[in-house]
Amino acid sequence: MADKKLPHKVKAPVKKAAASPRRQSARLTAKTKFTADEDKNSSAPLQELAGGFMQRLDAISRKLSQLALHKPEEAIEIPASSSKDKSVETKAASSVDSDKTLTARYPIVECKEKEMCRKLFSPLKAVPNRETLQSVLTANPVVKIPIHQHTFSWLQEHVEEDKLKGVFDIVEEVGNICPKLTPRVEAALHVNVPRDVTEGMQQCALDAFLMGVIGTAQEYIAISTKVDRNANELSMTKFMCRPDYLLMFNGQLVFKGEEKKSGDARNIALELTEKMIPGSVGKDGKLEYMIGYATAGSSILFECIYGDEKMSECSQILDIERVADRVTLILILINLNKPKEAIGIPTSGRENKPVEDKAGSSVDSDKTLVRYPVVNSKEEICHKLFSPLGAVPNRETLQSVLAENPAVKIPIHHKFNCLQEHVKKDKLKGVFDIVEEVDNICPKLTPRVEAALHVNAPRDVTEGMQQCALNAFLMGAIGTAQEYASIPVNTNRSAKEPLMTRGMSRLDYLLLFGN
Repeated sequence: MADKKLPHKVKAPVKKAAASPRRQSARLTAKTKFTADEDKNSSAPLQELAGGFMQRLDAISRKLSQLALHKPEEAIEIPASSSKDKSVETKAASSVDSDKTLTARYPIVECKEKEMCRKLFSPLKAVPNRETLQSVLTANPVVKIPIHQHTFSWLQEHVEEDKLKGVFDIVEEVGNICPKLTPRVEAALHVNVPRDVTEGMQQCALDAFLMGVIGTAQEYIAISTKVDRNANELSMTKFMCRPDYLLMFNGQLVFKGEEKKSGDARNIALELTEKMIPGSVGKDGKLEYMIGYATAGSSILFECIYGDEKMSECSQILDIERVADRVTLILILINLNKPKEAIGIPTSGRENKPVEDKAGSSVDSDKTLVRYPVVNSKEEICHKLFSPLGAVPNRETLQSVLAENPAVKIPIHHKFNCLQEHVKKDKLKGVFDIVEEVDNICPKLTPRVEAALHVNAPRDVTEGMQQCALNAFLMGAIGTAQEYASIPVNTNRSAKEPLMTRGMSRLDYLLLFGN
């Protein structure tokens, strides 16, 4: 089957004309700057994320409310696009406003995430040789990843059936769901890949895969792990040469990446060895070899570094705009996170201990949830969720408007009854519906919101890595709005904005409505 590339909206150019009040009111900007001397007790957004579910729920509510506040026509008088009254198409070119029944009835659904993820990331017994490394990295997982029927059916339009059946199970058929892994993988599969944006914004799409797979592995593999971005690493990296992404097991660098906005992935991959201290890998090095990646826009190439300035490709050049390549990328990230015996790093004694998430609830319980009723796909919820306000609120009432419950409730799965341990029940009932009770699921919004609620908020890392957690909320709420708003919605990071921003100043994050 020929693979397909996901279509994209054409981003309208920004005209460098004098800013009118109307155009000014159409721009929402936000700065998220983190400095080393910042007060530890400050109320920075990412410190809120680390605080627990209540702060995460507030963050999602604010992002959704901001979109409602600055929604199109009536509120800020931006002319709606001609697509307003047309059926909105998803990236897979299927209509989102149909009520298609997915399955007659779910079987009993259990949470076996601890058991499955420990098998999924179980260590290799020996280091694969370089000749077979590519086949090992792209091998099917030892246990299949449960995803929902709607996502599986969408994948069938882009990926060979045999490959799908070797990687995924269907939740509705096998009676199992992983409350963290399932939405993270589905959010990555459905990620929006931005075009004509800065390098920082491009990284957001890749982070959906890195955070989804490696972030989950961090919770279940038996050794200490750390991920970071643009961080100093002195054991194997030359002074002042920071990898764009790095993964460490028990303090040992084992995986890194170099990322660029454009160019040739093979040329960019040369930086993987140029930044390394001679003798770090190879026969007499700390590792026999190291795996790294290089990106050029949406293209990504994995390399095996086995000596000073010596590399061999261990993947084809993948394009994360292609759905089939997204599946391959997920497989590679799963298979390179099998550390213990494979790279000879001693374990840290974490095995057989309950793994606690940031919210303090154990993830190793196997609770039977409920019997699922008929579940429909009702994406028109998103059209209502991001429908425009009738008028711009005044500043005195702005805070209450931003904290208001959404116009329609967001469907999440029954497993998220764990939210009741952290959030008042009345607030939960005003924001969420339970998929199993209302017979409805949003195949994109639901996993994105669930992935944000369960995001790992890293600590003691660089600003770039901190942003990855916040990106789960921004990409989840605003990324979804981009597909359903009746006017063009564009986002960017570390970008110039000439109409309202001084000189050469760049905004860490910006959201624009209209052309």
